[in-house]
Amino acid sequence: QESGVTLNSVLLSGLSILLGKYTGQQDIVTGGVIANRHHRQTEDLIGFFINTQVNRVLLDPDQSYRDLIAQVHSDQIESQLHQDLPFEKLIDELGVERDSSRHPIFQIMFGVQSFVGGVSDQEDRKEHFQELYMEGAYEVEKFDLSILIDDSGQELKGQISYATSLF
Repeated sequence: QESGVTLNSVLLSGLSILLGKYTGQQDIVTGGVIANRHHRQTEDLIGFFINTQVNRVLLDPDQSYRDLIAQVHSDQIESQLHQDLPFEKLIDELGVERDSSRHPIFQIMFGVQSFVGGVSDQEDRKEHFQELYMEGAYEVEKFDLSILIDDSGQELKGQISYATSLF
């Protein structure tokens, strides 16, 4: 709040640092979803209006965490100015070669959303990182790694899914 940034920017910055440490790379690209309901005419409509947003974070070892968060937040705002551009059109314009075995730009999906009505709160339980096996729920992961954070409650809850053939 002091910095005037979103929780998404703070967590995306932290995730980017973590991925940078694991991969040894300074250029981290993830994907996220955007609601795409910024026009007054679509606010009350029922339907699926989301679009995909690419998040590119360039890590600088000399940059402070606070400065990184500010940069990520600024980049998020700039990206959202172009949210009306369909993702498929962006792929075509960039001339990215398509491969049905992977996403054309990113392999890691990250999102912070309120999933109200999802998993019930268990006030008495304060266990962290509970492993949950969901037999048959998703046989194939769409991305190498997906990290979804639920910020609807008193504490943050997350879901991590991944391609078992890679990890």
